[in-house]
Amino acid sequence: MDGNTTSNEEDEFIDALKDEMPEVFKNIDFNFDQLDDIDVLLQDVIKTKDIEKMQQLKKEVDDATNKIEQSEGLVLKLENEIIEWNALRKLCTRDEELHEIETLLKDFDDDLKDEYGLMDKELKKNQAKHEKDGDPKGELEALRNGIISYSTEIEELMQQVMILREDRTTCYLEFDLDVPSAVKQERVHRLQQQAAQDKKKITIDMNVQSDKPTDIYYMITINCRYKMRIHALLKELRNVNQRRRELDDKYALLKRDLNAVKAPKVYKPVKGDLIDELFAKHLNKAALNLPVKRLGIGKYLFGSKQILAKIINGKLVIRVGGGYMSADEFIEQYGRIEMLKIMKNEGDSEGADFLSRGSNRDNSNGRASNVIGMGEMKNVMRDSLMKNVKTYGTLDT
Repeated sequence: MDGNTTSNEEDEFIDALKDEMPEVFKNIDFNFDQLDDIDVLLQDVIKTKDIEKMQQLKKEVDDATNKIEQSEGLVLKLENEIIEWNALRKLCTRDEELHEIETLLKDFDDDLKDEYGLMDKELKKNQAKHEKDGDPKGELEALRNGIISYSTEIEELMQQVMILREDRTTCYLEFDLDVPSAVKQERVHRLQQQAAQDKKKITIDMNVQSDKPTDIYYMITINCRYKMRIHALLKELRNVNQRRRELDDKYALLKRDLNAVKAPKVYKPVKGDLIDELFAKHLNKAALNLPVKRLGIGKYLFGSKQILAKIINGKLVIRVGGGYMSADEFIEQYGRIEMLKIMKNEGDSEGADFLSRGSNRDNSNGRASNVIGMGEMKNVMRDSLMKNVKTYGTLDT
C-alpha cells in the first residue's frame, strides 16, 4: 500500500484478494500442465512431421492460448487492484506495456516477412516446375493461385502491423514527454534486469530527466490519459494475432499440399548380419530421411559420419568417444545433427532453422518464467503458435 488508505480499507482489500487468489493459482497450474502436454506433442511433430498431428498441435495451442488469456485476465484484475493506490506503479505499468507492444510488433513483423519470403520461394519453385514439366491437370496453377492469395493477405497484415507501429511510436513519444523522471529511471532499471536475465551486455543511454511533477494527482491524470489509448493498441495486437491464426486455418490445406512430405526411406539389412538387422530396426523406427551406407560388418556411413556398431548384452550400441551409446539415443542425437549438415549443404536454410529451433526447444525447461505477467504469457502464446508449428517451408518437396 502507498499509505493513502485507512486501515479498514486495507483489511477489506486483503479479504477480497484472499477470495480471488485461489482461482488465479488454480488456472495457472492448469496452464502449466497443458503447456507440458503441448511440449510432448511438439516433440512428436518435430520427429514425425505428421500433418494430422500438426493440426492437433494447432488446436491444442489455440485452446492453451484461450486458457492463458483467461488467466491473464484474472492476473491483470488482481494487478489493477494491487496497484490501485500507487500512481507511480500505474505509470510504470503503462511504460512496460508500450515496451511490450514494440516487442510484439517486431515479432509479428519478422514472422510475417519470413512467411512472405517462404511463399515467394514456393511461388518461384512452382513456376519453374510449371515451365519445365507443364501442368496438364491444372494442379500447379491452383497452387500458384493459392500462394498469390495467401501472400496478398500476408501483405495486408504487414500493412496493419506497420500502422500499429506508427501509432505506438507516436504514443510512446508523447508519453515520454509527460511522465516524471521516476518512470524513466524505472524503465532503465527494467531493461537492465531484462538484459541480465537474457545474459546480454548492453549499454543503455537514455535521458531520464524530466520537469514533470511526481505528486499522485498529476500521475493519476497522466495514467488516465494514456491507459485507454495503450490498451486499445493491445486490443489491436490481439486482433492481428487472431487474424494470423485465421490465415493459418484458412490456408492449412495449401500448406499441406506444399509440404508434399516424402515417405521416409526404409533401410534394408543384409540377411544374416545380426548387427545390420538390429541397426535397420532402429533406423526404420526413427523414420529418418538420412542416407546410411553399410561399409562392412558393424561399420556404417551415417550421413557424413563414419560409425562403429556392435551388440553388447543383446543390445545394439554405437561407439562414441571412449564409450558406447544406445542405438536409439545415437540416432536421435546425431541424426538431427547430420540432417542439419545435409540441409545447409543443399542450401535449405529454412529446414536447418526449423531443426535448430526444435533442438533449442528440447533444451529449455520452459517452466520457471512462463506465467505471471502479461508479456511472459504472450511470449508463451507467440512462441508456441508462430514458430513451432510452421513446417511447410522446411521439408523436401
